[in-house]
Amino acid sequence: MSLNTPQEQQVTNKFRTSACAFALMIMLSACGGSGSDTTSQPTNETPDTAQPSEKVEIILADNEFLYTAHALNVGGGAMNVGEQGFEQDQYYSSGNMVRSTKAISDTSADSFYQTSREGNMRYKLPVANGEYYVAFHFAETTYSEAGKRQMDIDMEGVNVLTNLDIFEEVGANKPYVYQSNLIAVSDGELNIQFTGNLGSAKVSGLHVTRILNKTADNDNDGVENINDACPFTVAQELDLVDNTGCAVPPIPEKEKAFVEKEGLVVINLTETDYPSQWHVKSDTNAASGQYLVWMGADAFNSPGQGVIPIKVKITNPGTYRVEWHNIVGHGTQPTEHNDSWLRINADNFYATKPNSVVCPNGKPVTNQCVGKAPHGSSKNGWFKVYRSGDVTQWKWAGWTSDNDAHAIHADFDHAGEYLIEIAGRSKHHGIARVILFRTLNNDGNDVNRHDAIDLSLEQSARQ
Repeated sequence: MSLNTPQEQQVTNKFRTSACAFALMIMLSACGGSGSDTTSQPTNETPDTAQPSEKVEIILADNEFLYTAHALNVGGGAMNVGEQGFEQDQYYSSGNMVRSTKAISDTSADSFYQTSREGNMRYKLPVANGEYYVAFHFAETTYSEAGKRQMDIDMEGVNVLTNLDIFEEVGANKPYVYQSNLIAVSDGELNIQFTGNLGSAKVSGLHVTRILNKTADNDNDGVENINDACPFTVAQELDLVDNTGCAVPPIPEKEKAFVEKEGLVVINLTETDYPSQWHVKSDTNAASGQYLVWMGADAFNSPGQGVIPIKVKITNPGTYRVEWHNIVGHGTQPTEHNDSWLRINADNFYATKPNSVVCPNGKPVTNQCVGKAPHGSSKNGWFKVYRSGDVTQWKWAGWTSDNDAHAIHADFDHAGEYLIEIAGRSKHHGIARVILFRTLNNDGNDVNRHDAIDLSLEQSARQ
């Protein structure tokens, strides 16, 4: 085997760590966790790794540690080797997965070395620009003599190993680790090419590491490198990064909250995260031209079927009335296919008519409602919300209590985010739009109902 070690990649420092100790050190360095800054003497105790053939000199000052950029269990799934976690095999092109059942000596990590990828193959690992070490993990589980398998390895177009013969290095069914010198990456991608000269190229694991300053903040996200699980996250907005320094996945649009503005929230129901029992239909007379119709089974006494969760962000606390633009989607009877369930986790969720208040049955203790029970169905904090009148017409409605209509209201005592839930009750009931408009506060900031039910209004912004 020929080792190609460009002089410009040599590393020198006060910490001169043998390749064996360095291999063990990288195996135990956690992603973003506390890496090694040890001054311990080299050791031959390698319980979960093998001894590379060459010594590596590396700088680790008191304020530095090794960060794991990638650790791949090549040919296998995610697993831990000692304290080091390895991801499942990914970022590769070509090559075949190979699994052996032969016992691997000199290690307790048999399963790690029993899986591999073989053939002419390339790995393209996404990394931040900079200089990296790569530890290559091998075990010869096929051949029992030298000269049967020889391979070249190139990184970033630079040949780092020529005619590597794993058996010649350590024999059969034993772990072998080759630790590279530093390799520079300038395009955000570490390219590793494996080429078989005799037989197929083969590798069982890749461990990519980088030296970082403990107290620095490479990505300027307010988390020091030593505590940063993602030290190269580019944070355009700090609220998109969690307290471990990693980017928070963007919230899907349909899961964002509808933001109240000037006392009004407008929600097109087809723009929510609705379950499959609700079907989308089109009608030019419906608000926004589309609506959801409940096609699940009737749920007259079992609220909570096909729940549509809707988050709203209230900026102007107070009392709000709730209505929806809805249609009877089947039949000719105004009292059939005309209702759905509604629940709001407001400070007070209730319904009123002059001199009367009704509260949902089974309301949670957080609901401050004081009143009587509604006529008809109500359970677990849900109101049955119905409409009446001509079944061929779209109507705004928000009534509960059978034959004793009370208008639905919610009190939001504080600015913040609240949850609205709509669930199926009567099959074929269709809802196009839900509105919440500020009313009964008598403080000059209420919204006129005539303005709130205007079908030309745009949907509320989301965040």
